[in-house]
Amino acid sequence: MKKKISLQNLTHWVFGCVALLFVVLFAVISQFENNQVINHREDTFLIPVENYTMELVEDPNAPQKVHNVYTWILSEEQSQQECLGFYLVHQYADVYFDDELVYSLQSDEKDIMGASPSSNWVFVSLNPKDQGRQVRIVVTPVYSDFILRKIDFETGTRYDMLQQTMRNDFIQIILAVLCIALGLMFVIHQVIQMMRKKEDSWSIFYLGVFSILIGIWRLTDTRLSPMLFAGNTKALGYITLGALFSACAPFMMFVKDQFSGRRKEILQLVALANSVVALIALLLQLLNIVELRSILVYCHIMVALSMLTLVIVSLPFGKNKKEIRGSWKFTLLLTTGVLLDIYRYYQNKSSARIFFTIVAFLIYASIKFIRNFFLINRRAYTDMKTGLYNRSHWDEMMKNPPTVSHPFGIIMIDLNNLKKVNDTFGHDIGDTMIIDFANLLQHSFSKEHTLCRWGGDEFTVMVYDATEEKILSYMKKIDENVERYNASHEPVISYSAGWALSSCYPELRAEELFEMADEKMYQNKKQWHLKEQ
Repeated sequence: MKKKISLQNLTHWVFGCVALLFVVLFAVISQFENNQVINHREDTFLIPVENYTMELVEDPNAPQKVHNVYTWILSEEQSQQECLGFYLVHQYADVYFDDELVYSLQSDEKDIMGASPSSNWVFVSLNPKDQGRQVRIVVTPVYSDFILRKIDFETGTRYDMLQQTMRNDFIQIILAVLCIALGLMFVIHQVIQMMRKKEDSWSIFYLGVFSILIGIWRLTDTRLSPMLFAGNTKALGYITLGALFSACAPFMMFVKDQFSGRRKEILQLVALANSVVALIALLLQLLNIVELRSILVYCHIMVALSMLTLVIVSLPFGKNKKEIRGSWKFTLLLTTGVLLDIYRYYQNKSSARIFFTIVAFLIYASIKFIRNFFLINRRAYTDMKTGLYNRSHWDEMMKNPPTVSHPFGIIMIDLNNLKKVNDTFGHDIGDTMIIDFANLLQHSFSKEHTLCRWGGDEFTVMVYDATEEKILSYMKKIDENVERYNASHEPVISYSAGWALSSCYPELRAEELFEMADEKMYQNKKQWHLKEQ
């Protein structure tokens, strides 16, 4: 029979439906609904420069022995704008108006952390008097990948450029902020649990660290970051690379705790290997021996191999296939996101708009959170030793008894000789007896009834649509299963039981009916003690 739905549970379900419909409503409106706008004049806040020429000029003193030189004549429309702006990645630049040097981005002679200036926005103020002057921009790439990198030159206001950059990077910024917020939540929760000594595993802590690192990686790698932190762009670049080099190890430290045996050992070794690679890379950078950017390919190889190893380890085969059957699909999802981002990076020679990893992780983390939420709730009402419902579930059911159209019955069962078994054979044998008896009870009752481990060696059963004949048939089945068990096991199982029917006592509440069954069980136990004497 169906159990009564409490007001609290009903509220949870209704609010869950409201939240789901709100998300669906937002998705439908954002994709298919909009106001009709007719505007015959296009926005001209930013004016792209299209009439330039570009040539490669050799220079033996340049890092890659070459400069990219862009030239054009400032038009009247361009000169009326506030500034000229463009975005550089691992490139230096000198800007000339005619032969006048008006802007220069060069390496500081005091820099000890490598030759690259990282990513930078260049803004050069314009004046109506500049109309007709020749603009010559000498771009010096630090790495060969950026020799022929396309540069978009635009004129307008800095505010308009900021707005456009925010629009372009909006999705990445939101996803990165979500990852950082989620990671902080995981880390703070785990630290609090550790301080309260309610948890001794670092698993969720490492998941939080990984979430923070990939959030920092994406946030500092957007075009918006060097615009907002123009004085610290080199630091932003190294934060991006450092987070990327360091991110894989904590994720492996998290997932390894979901496995056991050889699988766990393999992932532990992978986590150690990633930590060693990150440590060596950071030391080489600090000692100014090798720049992180120049060995980024090794980071990508390590990450790809780690994720492929995780997929193989997560495949549902061997002894633990049941416990990992539900997780390998999510692992495959995350691995696919990582490999797609690596592929897009080398295809486009740019990390702009790379977000498959972060999207896959947020899906992974959300599903993991939901599954853990339900697992925590299940554990709150489940006896971990026997797998039956526990006393908390039974007490909750007594406070909110099921609404049924037919009578129900309550059975109270208690093992008779558990103390003697513990004293004679040890507590391990006693625990085994409890578990075996729980299994016998599960085989004695159909799944429609509620079976709980109420106490140490006490069990309760809620029988729906109960009659005296049905109760007696269940008790007979318990006797048969116990007799069959005792024929091949030592020590033997003995139990006492009592039961009460709601049809016999319609005036009693569920809690009072339970007390009556409990009293009858103790009367049965007294009779057993008299026989034993």
